[in-house]
Amino acid sequence: MSSSNYNLNVGLHILILFTFLTILFFLYISKVEKNVINNNLTDMINKYIPKLLDQINNVKEFNMKDDKNIYNYAIKIQNESKNSFPQVTQNNNRLLFTAIVIIIIFSLSLILTYIYFKVFKHEEIDLRSIFIENVLIFSFVGIIEFLFFNNIVSQYSPTNASDAFTAILNRIQNRFSNYLQK
Repeated sequence: MSSSNYNLNVGLHILILFTFLTILFFLYISKVEKNVINNNLTDMINKYIPKLLDQINNVKEFNMKDDKNIYNYAIKIQNESKNSFPQVTQNNNRLLFTAIVIIIIFSLSLILTYIYFKVFKHEEIDLRSIFIENVLIFSFVGIIEFLFFNNIVSQYSPTNASDAFTAILNRIQNRFSNYLQK
């Protein structure tokens, strides 16, 4: 294989891999991960909120005004949590933009490399075999990546979700305790 074919093959390989991983992440993995987090939080809420409410009941006797204020505060928290945090949305949009810019830079570099070898070096470039080789490789790589994510990565738990949720509930409990002591 000539150096021109080799360089274009490697460049196309990098471009396809990065593009595939970007698409896989933004269109599939991020949605699966969001669902996993939401499901874990829902399970934790259903498990721990009744305990939290029992503890709050033990802190102070409620009157109708306290019940109404807590209810209104809970509704406010619920409504605020339905929307994405602007910082998270902004960060995710920035990441997507960065990935697209990298793909464009890879693509332009590949085109310029092709022009360099074809026009200036007058080398024969076998684009057909380069494309066929890369399509075959990435068909298998894509299947392996997808299976690996679905069967390994999505099942892995790097932290104990209940620890994080317990910390959140403790913070909520402290806020309610402070509110009730006023």
